[in-house]
Amino acid sequence: MVEPGPSYNRYGGVMHMLAALDLATGKIYYRIRTRKRWREFLGLLKALRTRWPREKLYVVLDNFSPHEHTEVRTWAADNDVEWSSCRPTAPG
Repeated sequence: MVEPGPSYNRYGGVMHMLAALDLATGKIYYRIRTRKRWREFLGLLKALRTRWPREKLYVVLDNFSPHEHTEVRTWAADNDVEWSSCRPTAPG
């Protein structure tokens, strides 16, 4: 096995996981994608809305910039999704 170093290349690409945790059941709902843009995040939100069509969705977010995209925020406001931000900070 090759240990990653400062010049390590991922020739096969990188995969990204977007996920949501259902606090009532402990189940994780996720999507694996080759990109992590606002479109992929919105796709996850739409999938969650399909799974829970009549319930209000509460979403806790970090500082990932696609969370702030206008189309994501507009869709969320129109589809009964409430945001809460959890901005990580470095210790010290």
